[in-house]
Amino acid sequence: MADARLGELRRRTYSQLVAEWLYEPRSEWATATSGKKYALEIEAVWDDRANGPLRVWVLVDDGGASWKRPLQRDFIIAPDGSFVGE
Repeated sequence: MADARLGELRRRTYSQLVAEWLYEPRSEWATATSGKKYALEIEAVWDDRANGPLRVWVLVDDGGASWKRPLQRDFIIAPDGSFVGE
């Protein structure tokens, strides 16, 4: 679920991510094939400095004990569109 949502975000350009997601955290709900609902928190922030690499992450929890330590997946995209550390 986190990987699928992150995959969708990875298809956006650096400029799109900055314009749509920078400092604009959002909450979404997703339903697993089992029918269980999960809360997703998505956010993008500068990774090092303004106008540099952008870190985008997705946090997932099931509303139970996992809210204390949600599953986290992220990526860092450079201004040239390359993915940092990959």
